[in-house]
Amino acid sequence: MSGVDPAYISQADWKSISQLLAPIWMILGSGLGLGFSMLLAHGMLPSLAASRDIQAATARRARPPLYLAGAVFLALGLYSVTVFISRLGIISDIFYQGAI
Repeated sequence: MSGVDPAYISQADWKSISQLLAPIWMILGSGLGLGFSMLLAHGMLPSLAASRDIQAATARRARPPLYLAGAVFLALGLYSVTVFISRLGIISDIFYQGAI
């Protein structure tokens, strides 16, 4: 048979696929963490300070750690995307396995 045959996937291919899924979960987690920290730093804290539910000094002190957390999540997300792209070749290896 010539052509694309994605039917046969070996145990080693399944291991490579599982290694491909880990960065996807890391991308999701880092995106949620980045979004949550930026939402708190730029949305909720200024709103709470403007409505005087918390003191303005407390809001100013709470923002830098949230920015740091956002930077860490952004770095983790970029690293995860890099790892995902580097491992993406397994898909073409499995899909075109019968074409060679």
